[in-house]
Amino acid sequence: MVENPYRVLHEAVAKEALATVLESRAGDLEAVFRGVPLAPGGSDAYWTGAAAERFANEARPLARDIVELAEACRSTAQNLRRSAERIRATAMLPSP
Repeated sequence: MVENPYRVLHEAVAKEALATVLESRAGDLEAVFRGVPLAPGGSDAYWTGAAAERFANEARPLARDIVELAEACRSTAQNLRRSAERIRATAMLPSP
């Protein structure tokens, strides 16, 4: 086993915890634009005019960026979990 398996396992647990936070935040990010009218005329029932159109035009790229950021959070969380698994496996290897 490695010199200090508890330290190594603690690192793995920390990575798992960070992965959980990232996945949670990814869902929070996606909720930001849920229900926001992004299509032209999407807010006509309650908001019309040039300001509504400008808002939709500005919000569309932001919504795409939020989706990309959420995907990056999930991808990073997966990478952290894989890293934690490798760390756990290392902690269990016999010393050379």
